[in-house]
Amino acid sequence: ALRNSKGSFSDLAGTVDYEINDKNHLNLFAYYSDDYFNLNRLTEYGYSNMGASVHFMHRFAPGFKTTVTLTGSEYQSGIVDNSLPAEAHRHGFLLSHYEFKNRWQWLKSENHSLGFGADLIYYQIDRGTVKPFGEESLREATQLGKEQGIESAFFIDDNIRLTHWLNLYAGLRFSSFSEYGPKDVMTYFPDNPKEKDFRNESLYFGKGKKIVNYYGPEARFSADLKINACNSFKMSYNQMQQYLFMLSNTYSIAPHDQWKLVDYHIVPPRSNQIAGGYFRNFKNNMFEV
Repeated sequence: ALRNSKGSFSDLAGTVDYEINDKNHLNLFAYYSDDYFNLNRLTEYGYSNMGASVHFMHRFAPGFKTTVTLTGSEYQSGIVDNSLPAEAHRHGFLLSHYEFKNRWQWLKSENHSLGFGADLIYYQIDRGTVKPFGEESLREATQLGKEQGIESAFFIDDNIRLTHWLNLYAGLRFSSFSEYGPKDVMTYFPDNPKEKDFRNESLYFGKGKKIVNYYGPEARFSADLKINACNSFKMSYNQMQQYLFMLSNTYSIAPHDQWKLVDYHIVPPRSNQIAGGYFRNFKNNMFEV
């Protein structure tokens, strides 16, 4: 069976780094990849990535600068499953991501720096339509729908070395996410599973209408306590809130992973992470364990 299989891989990336003058710096980056597989003409799948970014830095003074980053990316995947002719189907998926980020950094002294900024991301997801493939297929076309939403965040952080043996970092990020129509949202009777038999009513949100909004703070803190030149204790605390997550396919041999936004029924996963450890450096700080 493998003799009748084939695959191809291609990647292309490029970057331009331009020092405009001693106060302004520009970086351009672009990337493209495309992978394709055909397994014995029974399963065919491919996926591609396109991305580009523009990064601009302006220095107002030796210790004060701002950076602006614009990013755009698009991920596509598609699969044709012909392993069982009666259930043969094709399905495509698309995720688009556009981001604006602005950060300001002020180096107050050699041991103290402050930073703040904002981040804005627009997501578009087309989950595609599962379509019958081949004359023998009995599959019915099923449209999985589209999603779109905007994530925004404001953040501030402070990094200070109090003494030669103690460094502290603290940051606060406030993020929010809003999902927008057009979209039909099904509601369910309270205290029942969200299944077809317990449907209540359908709500329609027109184009550009806000469906749901989630928000919350995310705190970060870390400390680095040096015992001597080679030994230290480090600890950190992070709060995280996630608005986009991956759905992995475990029954198919093809890596047909997809992404999903939080929505009317799915609230953002939230986590609190605490980490700590003892570190030792060797060979004049060449190695750290």
